[in-house]
Formats: sequence, structure tokens, C-alpha cells
Amino acid sequence: MDFATIGLSLDILSFNNRSIKEGTLKTYRQNLTKLYNEIYLKKGELELLNNIPISLNDPLFVIGMLDGDSWGLSLRTKKNYLSVIMSLVRNDGDYKDAYLVYTDRFNELKVAINKVEIEQKPLEKEECLEGITIRLLEKGLNFHIKKTKGADNKDKESALKVVLGQIHISEVLRNEPCNMILTDEYLSQEEFPKTNFIWDKNLKTKLMVIRDNKVRNADKGDIAKEVVLNKQCNTAINKLIQIYKRNDILLPTRLCGDISNSTYTQLIKTIWGEQLGLELTSTLIRKVYAKEVNVKNNGKITEELKACDKLDHTLGTHTKNYILHF
Repeated sequence: MDFATIGLSLDILSFNNRSIKEGTLKTYRQNLTKLYNEIYLKKGELELLNNIPISLNDPLFVIGMLDGDSWGLSLRTKKNYLSVIMSLVRNDGDYKDAYLVYTDRFNELKVAINKVEIEQKPLEKEECLEGITIRLLEKGLNFHIKKTKGADNKDKESALKVVLGQIHISEVLRNEPCNMILTDEYLSQEEFPKTNFIWDKNLKTKLMVIRDNKVRNADKGDIAKEVVLNKQCNTAINKLIQIYKRNDILLPTRLCGDISNSTYTQLIKTIWGEQLGLELTSTLIRKVYAKEVNVKNNGKITEELKACDKLDHTLGTHTKNYILHF
């Protein structure tokens, strides 16, 4: 397949949405690569009309492909593919009729997804969360903490897992630590408007600053989230900094090195894997927290709103996607 075709599509998507984030473009690239490969395998060509594969002007073919058993896509994944396609063709008059068909199917999927979410039964990958508590995850980190003991210890991998585990437990983040900077100086908004970082202010204080993420757009002037990390996080970061120095890694530095979001997800999965047999993502940890708050407070709305503030999402998202009933 000619990858130039994907480049042309990404150019159109960027033009249609000037505020699109680099992370979103990466996701679009992955989806388009798989989509265009499948079209090429089925049709043997990727002829273009206005720099868009003309096969996208056949929505019944494309929707049938997404619904086919060979892909086995979830409702949400199908919706994500349609979202990319709609964004690509929406401003092109030659694809107007196709766009309307895609929109109808997209809306059907939204209704179906909402129905599933309202029922709130755990998905197969969420069934492992039954009986899992934040306290259990805290204890599970002892496995890595023991590996970091000793005055000459250089095990930076274990030290990093402790830091990430503590941060995800206490602050229930998404994957923001993937691109965070660990620094001994506060990074100004003027010089670093989109940089997320942890400031090692002193031995007793660590400040986490999130300026750009899924719900904060620095380009639009959204207010950064600043959190003084708890004692457990502070201790873990102090240990990591010591071990980094023994490995000749000085601040400022990227907390996790230069890794992609998908690689970061795989890293998080290893934190509790060996000790507890759990491959937890940041999303699953967030759901453990949401479930605990809901059960502990019997769904009290004021506590649910506090949880939403901590999780950085709306009450609607919280209710539909995060409160699981086993």
C-alpha cells in the first residue's frame, strides 16, 4: 500500500480540524493504515478522488467491512473508525451522500453504546477488578520497593515502577506520566505551555503540573492542574532521583524516557503483573478507584462529584463508564 495516501488523508484531517492534537493524529494514522490495508486487500487498489480513497464513497461496503466477523471490532472501535472517516470526508461535496450514511450508522452505534454503558455490566477485561482495592494495589508495590533497597542500588526500572504505581494509585491519572518531565526547577507557563511535569521542589515536596491532556488544551488557555503529591509519591520520587544519579541521569529528564503512549500502557501492565497476576491499565486503575468511592459512600452525589474532579471527567462519563456493578 502507498503510505503517501495516508499522508494525504492526515493532511486533510489536520486542515479540517486546526486544533487537532498530535496524539489524535497518531491514532488516526493507525486506524487509517489498518482501514486502507483492508480496502486494498479486498479491492486490490486505492484509487483516489480528491486525495481520498474513492472506496470511502461506498459506505455500504465500508460499513459492511467494519461490521464483518473477520475484524471482530467492538461497538466503540467501529464508532472510532467512522469518526475518522466522517472527519475526512465531511467537507468534500463529492462524498456528501456517503457522509450522511456514515452519520446515520455513527448515531446508531452511539445509541447502542449508551445502552450498554447504562447497564454498566463489567466487560470481560474488567471482570478481574472484582475484589481489587486500592489498598491491595498499594501492597502490591512492595514487590518493587524491595528491589530498590540498598545504598548502591541502581535498579531504575523497579524504582520507576514504584513511582508510576504510587502516582496512578493516588492521583488516578490517565497516561499523562508517559511524557512528563521530572525537574528540579519549576517550568514556566510562558516557556513550556504544553509541558506536563513533576517539580522536585525539595525533599519533602513534589508538585505535579498537568497543562495539556485529554481534557486540557493549552492552546485554548485551559487552566493547568497542579497537585502536591502525597508522602508515598514523594518518597518514591526521592528514591528514583537517587537511583537516576547513580546511573548518571540528571534532572531535568523525561520521567519514563522517550516512549510512546502504547509502550507506556504495556509498562503500566507490568507493575502488578508479576506480584498479583493483574495486567492493569491506567483506565482500569481509575475504575477501581471509582468503584471504591461509589461503594464506600453508597453513591452519595457529593462524593461522586469529588471523584469526578479527581478523575478529570464529567459526571456523565463517570456514571456511564466508570461505576461498575459486579
